[in-house]
Amino acid sequence: MSQRNPMNERYTSDQKHGATRKSAASAKPVSKAASSVRTTSSKPEKKGLFGGSKKQDPAPAKAPKKTQAAQSSAKAKEAPSLSKEEQKEIEKHNKKVKRADREARRERNKEVNRFVPDTAEFKRLNRKRMVYSGVGFVGMIVAIVLSLLIPQQPFISIGLMIASWLFFFMGMRIDTNQLRPLREQGYDKAVRQAQKKANRKKK
Repeated sequence: MSQRNPMNERYTSDQKHGATRKSAASAKPVSKAASSVRTTSSKPEKKGLFGGSKKQDPAPAKAPKKTQAAQSSAKAKEAPSLSKEEQKEIEKHNKKVKRADREARRERNKEVNRFVPDTAEFKRLNRKRMVYSGVGFVGMIVAIVLSLLIPQQPFISIGLMIASWLFFFMGMRIDTNQLRPLREQGYDKAVRQAQKKANRKKK
């Protein structure tokens, strides 16, 4: 066999010699993909912050302002329109009803305040209230007299006045918080009993 000469220019030079020939398949024209075939792009799809692809969701469709205004005007037209005279009559009727309610409440409060339940609890609390109120009233009178007799020592009269006001306030609190509920309960009970008696007489 013959040996190749290593000193030949073909092996010593850096230039590329020869060229590759293209195949016959590459020379054929490329046909377009059919409509039923799904093609994908060779470029990588952009990903979002957490790995998912960024997809823009369609914005929700808003109702036009004109249609909303038309609906509100239609509802307003559907409501029955009242004349000025009818509106005045309605206002007068409402005022009369409110007045009657206020008068009925006043009458009931007067009757409740006049009512005295015949129970041991009410009598005990009423005596307690009277004692506190009496002590407070007497203490205020004594404080006024001391302030006139001993003007050089106002602290005695001031202290006595404060104590008297405390007793008076405690008596008022017993009346409003303890005696008032007992009066209302007794009054309602008496009214129910009177109604039952009246119904029995009618029968």
